[in-house]
Amino acid sequence: AFLYRRLATLPETSNRFHLNVELAIPFDGLGRMEVDLLCTNPRIAIEIDGAQHLGDTTAYRRDRKKDILLQENGYMVLRFLAEDIGKHLDDVLDTILRAISRGENNKLIQAER
Repeated sequence: AFLYRRLATLPETSNRFHLNVELAIPFDGLGRMEVDLLCTNPRIAIEIDGAQHLGDTTAYRRDRKKDILLQENGYMVLRFLAEDIGKHLDDVLDTILRAISRGENNKLIQAER
């Protein structure tokens, strides 16, 4: 929730991201999947990985499958370690801002076609 609260304070990201959103994308035997943070315009899914994701091949495979499904459904996926959000927040925010800019630029290019 820390990253979500920080994104809410920036003009470029305020009101863009939603916390713990369920998407109608079948995953893990369910008819839906949950993403940590979601921006719908442009389509960006942010996943925050804690220590349980490190060194566990099952969790790694599950995360890659989730990334692929999100990408197949038109989302840019950004994945950060929880530790990096605490220790390298500026780098994380820069990455998110670049992704938003890239997503907006792609929309402009498609609109010009």
